[in-house]
Amino acid sequence: MKQKNMLSKEKHLKKLVKAFKNNQKTNAISIEIYRNALQAKINRLCCELLLQIPYTRLKKILGTLGFSLGLTIGANNPILAQTFAPPIDNPFGLTDFNEGVEALLVPTSVDLDNDGDFDLFLFEEGYSQASNNFSSFTFVENIGSPTEPQFAEPLRSPFGLTEIPAIYAVPIFADIDGDGDQDLLCSAYRYEDEGNEILFYENTGNASTPSFAEPTINPFGLYVIPYSNSFIQLQDIDNDGDADFFATIIDGDTEDYTLQYQENIGSPSSPLYSSPAEGPFGLPSGNVVAPLFADFDFDGDLDVLGYSYSPSGIIHYENIGSATSPNFDNPTLNPFGLSEELMNQLPTLVDIDGDGDIDILSSDNRYNDTILLAYSVITYSENTAPVGLTEVNPTAEIKLYPNPNPKVLSVQSSEVIETLSIYNSQGQIVQQIKAPSSSISVESLVPGIYFIRLLCKGKTSTHKFVKSQH
Repeated sequence: MKQKNMLSKEKHLKKLVKAFKNNQKTNAISIEIYRNALQAKINRLCCELLLQIPYTRLKKILGTLGFSLGLTIGANNPILAQTFAPPIDNPFGLTDFNEGVEALLVPTSVDLDNDGDFDLFLFEEGYSQASNNFSSFTFVENIGSPTEPQFAEPLRSPFGLTEIPAIYAVPIFADIDGDGDQDLLCSAYRYEDEGNEILFYENTGNASTPSFAEPTINPFGLYVIPYSNSFIQLQDIDNDGDADFFATIIDGDTEDYTLQYQENIGSPSSPLYSSPAEGPFGLPSGNVVAPLFADFDFDGDLDVLGYSYSPSGIIHYENIGSATSPNFDNPTLNPFGLSEELMNQLPTLVDIDGDGDIDILSSDNRYNDTILLAYSVITYSENTAPVGLTEVNPTAEIKLYPNPNPKVLSVQSSEVIETLSIYNSQGQIVQQIKAPSSSISVESLVPGIYFIRLLCKGKTSTHKFVKSQH
């Protein structure tokens, strides 16, 4: 009887999905009301069926409609909605940047002082005490908390960093040399000769008190095309414990875009990058600008969010391969309710409010119509999906301690833990243990914020902990 009821629900869901697809291109008010009713029924049926059929089968029924509706489905999870609120300017006490100048502001997020919350680190074009042909690195400390951020006044040229003669730079952080602290890598498009280079600033301080050495140019075999501009990312795309390199390169003459990938064939402490390959893992070489990586569907591997020029808009590529052997599906255009303008400004993905989901920080220029002055702002698009740290298994009493923790984390549960998964702040699984003991070693993890997802009796709960240095 249960099997018959499940098959009936599955058949009904297929009909609803087909009906919704047939009415997606109609904007009449009556059709919009009809679509809203269909979506509510689809959501309800998905939640019921997820407890009865494999999530992979449910994903197949929904197809690309899942992303159109902002739905993703993860293993051992309920229906998860990636839904982003409209961006707001200068949240959490931030103020305007570059007042009076139409300039570029490139943000990234990192826990640079190892206090368990995310700080901001920015590239400010043209902000210099000496000349507007120089630009500044800027640090904005989070003096609030992991769940209620509050940002201090900007500190320019911090931690021994100096101004650079660049019109454009994209800063990213990773523990590139495996010594437990955050190093800085950035692409720099120079003013004087329009040259493009990769700068590596080693953190010669520590995880709590950074200090950066003079930059090394194009280290570790990294390669970018001279006389071009590039947007770069470091990401452990093959889940082998070291950071691989991605670069979207813009040809200075033709303005064509090329996505390049260099695998780290060295080690976590001694990186060495392979020769560049174009269009890796099924991603088109000329149509993914500045890809961002996160596990949007909570299946343990990294998906891609980027910008597309043809067709114009935000594109999402689901990883239909695995965490160690990625393979990206055909793109979905404009998912999750995101606006196209958001990706124009090189956003960064970060759980800035500590609720267990990925938010988006970006930047934009604003103008005063009266006096025609420009200024830059940081924008914040909150992930409003009702997932995050909400416990799906409220009957299990869970204790994690000590938290923060440098070496061994104790995990106590009133129910038997079937699987323990540790995710980094981008949603990527960094450690997974079947039938774990009560003591989990976290010594190999880089200091920062992590999430532990526990599976008990087929239900999950998610908890945050901070890996400290000492």
